[in-house]
Amino acid sequence: MNLRIRREGNIFDIGLSEGYRREDHLYPCKPSGHYSTGADPSGEAPLGVFFTSSFDTSHVQKLKRIIETHRAKEVLLLSSRLVKPLLESAMIETDWGDVQLHVHVPRNEFLGGNIMIADLLTVQDYIASIESFIHESDKKPELVIIPSSGFSHWGKDITGQSYLDIERRPDVRVALIRCEPLRA
Repeated sequence: MNLRIRREGNIFDIGLSEGYRREDHLYPCKPSGHYSTGADPSGEAPLGVFFTSSFDTSHVQKLKRIIETHRAKEVLLLSSRLVKPLLESAMIETDWGDVQLHVHVPRNEFLGGNIMIADLLTVQDYIASIESFIHESDKKPELVIIPSSGFSHWGKDITGQSYLDIERRPDVRVALIRCEPLRA
């Protein structure tokens, strides 16, 4: 099977079944050699392709409004590994004044593996990330901004814990930036 991708006028053709073996460990959270039933007996590993919506540069303006509303000068922004480079690139064009903005990627301790999206982070993952940032940088942020996409309409993560609990343990103000969750 081939996949044709068009980006900025360039066309890329990618063969999806070429050269991937069961032992290549391409699927997140599975030990080497372990794949779901129905894997091709020829030894080729199943390869999933995951598409998400595009990064919305208006998020940078939303960030700026949140920071201005809270009048924060030392801000920690928690992001996913996938979004961080896009966000940092978009943030270059914005005048942040005297705001010190730190972008940090929490580890997904709850599910483990190499999960790269923030939708599956838990309140405890965020708390651990904030505490780690404070310990490593010796700075306590006045405001922590996290994406809303990992929380239900009631503000609960996948374990049922409220995002409001994040403010209590490291004792920092938390604001959610409105982001659409990934949909299957």
